[in-house]
Amino acid sequence: MIADRHEVMYTKYDIMAGSSEVSHNVHNLQPGIEYLFVVTATNQAGEGEMSNSRSAKTFNADPSSPRNVRLSDVQPYSLTVSWEIPQTTNGIIQKYQIWYQIVHSNKQPERILVQAPTVSYTLTGLLAYTEYQFSVRAATVKNDVDLWGNFSNMAVTRTEAAAPSGTPASVAAKAVSSTKVEVSWKPLPDSQHNGPMKFYHITYKSTSPTAGGSEVLSVNYTENSAVIDNLSPWTEYGITIQPENVAGRGPSSDLVMVKTHALAPNAPPTNIRLTAVSSSVVNIQFKLPDPSSWNSDPSGIVVEVQKDGEKTSREVTLPTTTGSLPYNISGLEPWTLYNVRVALYTSLAVNGTGPWSDWQLVQTLQAESDKVRSFGYQATPTSATVYWSPPVKPNGVIQFYTVKHYPLPQTDRQGGLSDLAALYMSPVPYPEVYNACEILSELNVSTYSPVVDAVLSAISQDSVLSSIHLDLIFNVTSQHFLQSNNTDEIVVNQTADIIATSLNHLDIASLKWMSDWNVPTLDLCYGLLWVRDSLVSQNTSETRTVLEDLQSSTEYMVGVSAVNSIGEGTTSVHSVQTDPPPPAPPPPETTETVTMETTTIVLADPQPQGQEEDRLPVYLGGIAAGAVLVIFILALVLCICIKQRQQQNLTNYGNFDANSSEAKFGEMPRERSPSMSTKASEDNNNRDNRLSTSRIHFLGDAVKYGTNSTVSETQGYGHLKESQSVAASSTFPGIRIHKSEETGIENPSYRGGVSDPGGEWRPDQESICVSMDLSAEEVYSRASTLKRRAQLKSENAEAIAVMRNSNLPLGIDDTDSLIPNDSVVVYAERTAL
Repeated sequence: MIADRHEVMYTKYDIMAGSSEVSHNVHNLQPGIEYLFVVTATNQAGEGEMSNSRSAKTFNADPSSPRNVRLSDVQPYSLTVSWEIPQTTNGIIQKYQIWYQIVHSNKQPERILVQAPTVSYTLTGLLAYTEYQFSVRAATVKNDVDLWGNFSNMAVTRTEAAAPSGTPASVAAKAVSSTKVEVSWKPLPDSQHNGPMKFYHITYKSTSPTAGGSEVLSVNYTENSAVIDNLSPWTEYGITIQPENVAGRGPSSDLVMVKTHALAPNAPPTNIRLTAVSSSVVNIQFKLPDPSSWNSDPSGIVVEVQKDGEKTSREVTLPTTTGSLPYNISGLEPWTLYNVRVALYTSLAVNGTGPWSDWQLVQTLQAESDKVRSFGYQATPTSATVYWSPPVKPNGVIQFYTVKHYPLPQTDRQGGLSDLAALYMSPVPYPEVYNACEILSELNVSTYSPVVDAVLSAISQDSVLSSIHLDLIFNVTSQHFLQSNNTDEIVVNQTADIIATSLNHLDIASLKWMSDWNVPTLDLCYGLLWVRDSLVSQNTSETRTVLEDLQSSTEYMVGVSAVNSIGEGTTSVHSVQTDPPPPAPPPPETTETVTMETTTIVLADPQPQGQEEDRLPVYLGGIAAGAVLVIFILALVLCICIKQRQQQNLTNYGNFDANSSEAKFGEMPRERSPSMSTKASEDNNNRDNRLSTSRIHFLGDAVKYGTNSTVSETQGYGHLKESQSVAASSTFPGIRIHKSEETGIENPSYRGGVSDPGGEWRPDQESICVSMDLSAEEVYSRASTLKRRAQLKSENAEAIAVMRNSNLPLGIDDTDSLIPNDSVVVYAERTAL
């Protein structure tokens, strides 16, 4: 039997249980209720006495919904929610939850927790003139768990209207004429209406000190622009916009200033002064005209810039302030004349630019010159003539040109000496780099270049250099040698010491300068030291110069830069290759040994040395080379024919004794006065002495070529006179000597003998007999005493004479060519070349 503790009567439950049962489950009790229980036993005799009582409480359950939810005291931004406790509590109500949201909103509802036994709550922070819906639910607690019941029915209401909470956005005012201003704005957002909208009130007022009060123009709230009319010309106004709804007016927008249109200015700026401050910037200073002539609020100053002599121009717009106005005009070209004028303008009026000032002339300053153009060169084995054209933009007055050159080393280790020639030719900004490089040059490139680069890269990442890097240097060096299986501690320490010693000369700036080259450090040092020791610089005012004392077959990097008052311009770098050295002269050839005393014969260069020759075009060179080759082959064939006939003609010639003045001469018809011949011989001898570069000695049975020395008697060649230093002919580097039975030699004159009335032959003034003991001067002095005893009859000699004369320049006779110039020595025969 069970009973509620608060009830007087017990409710009796008949339990169908066997006599052996000692427990029973009671069902259909109410949640959250405490019950009392007693037990009696019944047999055939009847019911026995009640047992002692025991109490038990059922668990709580979720309550039913709160009742009668009401909304009261509704304001624009707040209201009060109230309710009654649930019909069925199923325990003790511990808390309530208020749920609300804007009607038809997609946002999650707001939830507010209210502790029991409170049954009302005032909500704030709501939106004005907004429809909300509310619901409430209750909760009991079981084992610290909230048991929420169902929500109540929805209660819906709208908050009261309020004045607009915002202002129109993007308010703008624009003058459309001298009396009208157009005002525009964006509509107020719906969330800021706070009630049904009615008007926008446009308030405007002149900023003039003499102006009256404000005026208001109201427009329907559906408009987003309006035109304010009947304004004063050229007057500034302040404009604000204020929204209004059923609850009142909202806040005003920010003040917007606008000025009505007016006429363009009627006077130009004055006191204009132009000053060049750099190669691309000119400073302009002027004074604005009197404000009474502006007729508007000036929008700025228009500066028109025009190159002197050109029709096109560009305009620069500058701001305006009162008084004197200094401004810079940039983007100009160096060392250029410009015409400049200015005008005041306004953008508020049609054709708002005022009158222009007079043109003013100014010239920008000089700047570094551009690169020279059209570089070219002509090379010899030991020199190169380089030439160029002036730069298109000298950017000033070129004072001179600087030409720098250095040879490329004959090694693959160039350190970018060709690709980075312009940088190498530039001054090194950190002289201490040379000291560091000289120390690093002790290291082998292939072995130590990676470790040096690794050390410098690690150290350059720090801000300063200090002794703390010694450990870093040692660690990086050790790691490098360890990777290369070199664990020699002495080598590691020596390498680390060399690198550390070099770094003592460097700072972060110089390290960064070296790393910016993107060249391995040791290669860079090699290049810097090479250029420092081999760079040659020279200045010239011409557009060509000669680079002297060059090495043959060597590539040089040549840089040319124009120099003006600013300094050296951009360097134009080119490669110049010198010619290979000329081939060595062939050794002298001797066909037969001549037993006679020796002498030295002067060999003169057929053309003066040192004359600069321009190269002919390729096709002309080919034609000339072909012609020379043909002539050479013909000459060779003639010489071979002549040699075959020479031995046959030896017996046809007379004797010439070294102590006499008699000789045999052959003649070919040619007229020339003795005085001219003698003078020409003297001039040629004088020229030979000046241009001499080599000697030829006839030493008994041999010929010695290409030496300036003399051979003494003790050398086994007999007594020789010291020979005169003479120039060896480039045309006949060797001399072929033929043995003769005669004791003297004949001068190879190609002029025929002249018969006197007695029938004897007499020589003309140019026939000369040369003794091996006589100098050239003595030979010419005896020319007038020699007599011809036979006429030239040898067809071989005559052919050679004709060929020889055909190859001589006009105005030069055979005697001049053979005796002083080409050193043709004749031994007991008419002619031997």
